[in-house]
Amino acid sequence: MENVAIILKKKSAIAVYIIIGLLVIGEIAAPGFLSYSSLVNILTIASYLGIIVVGQSFVILSGNEGIDLSVGAVMSFGVVMSSQLIDGKDENMPLAFLFIVITGLLLGAINGFGVAFLRIRPLIMTLSMASVISGTSLVYSGGMAKGNASPLLVEIGIGKSFGLPNVFFIWIIITAIVCIVLSNTKWGVKLYGTGSNKLTAKLSGTRIEWSYMMAYMISGLMGMIAGYIYLGYIKQPTYNLADMYLMPSITAAVIGGVSLAGGSGHYFGAALGSIVFVSLQSMLFALRTGAAEREIIFGIVLLVLLTIYARRKTARTV
Repeated sequence: MENVAIILKKKSAIAVYIIIGLLVIGEIAAPGFLSYSSLVNILTIASYLGIIVVGQSFVILSGNEGIDLSVGAVMSFGVVMSSQLIDGKDENMPLAFLFIVITGLLLGAINGFGVAFLRIRPLIMTLSMASVISGTSLVYSGGMAKGNASPLLVEIGIGKSFGLPNVFFIWIIITAIVCIVLSNTKWGVKLYGTGSNKLTAKLSGTRIEWSYMMAYMISGLMGMIAGYIYLGYIKQPTYNLADMYLMPSITAAVIGGVSLAGGSGHYFGAALGSIVFVSLQSMLFALRTGAAEREIIFGIVLLVLLTIYARRKTARTV
């Protein structure tokens, strides 16, 4: 029984139980909720959200009250930029991906430089960048969303292999890489140290400014990559469509146990948090809950989780 108690204390295990509970409740309330098509849809949407949550998790873990409010705008820009560069042709995909990677790193670097070296508050910096990026997206496209996804990108975005969404396999690979980076690299240790106590980290030799820079660069990169793949899901670009992923990216990270105080939590939990969020969202849709009611429920869930984590942090410091 001791092992069971230990497992129950793990946030990842709790997230799994919540997912199972939501699926069971959804099936009871709306028979057919656990159908194959419904589960595939949940995994598909969770995969896109999970990719965005990678960057959000790195920023939050870096501490300094870090939250990236530009992730939705970055992802939307990734959609618009990818559609024009690819223009429906598979042969254009590699070069388009290279531009997406460079642009993502650049946008993240601007955010990181503002936070790390200009000492602008993360919320202010990233909110301002969100506006700049949205405007840049309009300028880049000339005010008209052009181009479309290529056949191969559509297959990646909505196709399936072995009965599971192709994008889900991409997410699994990304998750494995991120977990290795956070758990088994010196930079991962330094990131946690910076988020936990930046003064101690600085005294131990960590260049905290570069920890911030790297975190925001990863966020920008993952946002653009998510937009690139998401184009295959929607096929044709739509302005600001991906902005809806902003609040879910924060909520999913918090659900997965990533502390908004920084330096605590792990992406694996945040990945599970993405599935929890989408499962809850899908259940509410199945119950024909209105948009206003869904927003209220998501807000309550986030508020409850933040309260719980804040109390835990207070208890540890007393």
